[in-house]
Amino acid sequence: MNADELDRVVRDAWREFYRPSKVARRLIRHWLPLTKGNLVVWALNLGIWRIMRQYKRYEDSVRDTSQPLSVIEQMQQQDSSD
Repeated sequence: MNADELDRVVRDAWREFYRPSKVARRLIRHWLPLTKGNLVVWALNLGIWRIMRQYKRYEDSVRDTSQPLSVIEQMQQQDSSD
């Protein structure tokens, strides 16, 4: 595995971890009791999800079209087309 592949795998893992459904599942677990710690968990998860979404938009705009999609990217395309 070269550096580019490793970078792509790490980004794909981050995207998978911060998918809206995964974020929602984690946030629901920390719903009650509503404490400062739980609010921090909400803020961090939503903030990182927002950053990843913006990065994906940027990455899509500069993506090399000859590069194949990863398995996770293919799944995301299927999810968004449904």
